Amino acid sequence: MATASRNPSNSLDERLFPPIQMLERPVAERPQHDTLEGIIDWLAGPAQQVGVPSLIGEFDEFAWRMLAAGFPLLRATLQLRTLHPQYLGANFVWWRTTGRTVSYYVTHEAQDLYGHEDNPVRRVLVDRRFDAALMCPTTSSIFRSFTI
Repeated sequence: MATASRNPSNSLDERLFPPIQMLERPVAERPQHDTLEGIIDWLAGPAQQVGVPSLIGEFDEFAWRMLAAGFPLLRATLQLRTLHPQYLGANFVWWRTTGRTVSYYVTHEAQDLYGHEDNPVRRVLVDRRFDAALMCPTTSSIFRSFTI
């Protein structure tokens, strides 16, 4: 499978997922070495000191730092809900092979087009039900399904 076809940002319908911003950091500016402790220190300090908040920039930095610390990342995503009349939320995708971080809005219409009734996350968030059998089929029957 070609690398370009594995990039999820290539197949998004811009009517449902209008692009917000694309960030491509030069190789020389990407963190080369980091540690988990260094990432924690960065999140607790410098990451919060940005004069103008740039979530895409912070997410890009976080993903590159995780990779530099030895985490085998190919892609990282962050989805956020929002209270906006046009948009359900925003989606941020960092992709190692392209070196890009892209952000998109998610329109309310997108949730109507993509079936997710059987999604276990939806069951927890919307139906307030947890089905342990979907997560681990060997779970004891008394813990298999319960209302939250």
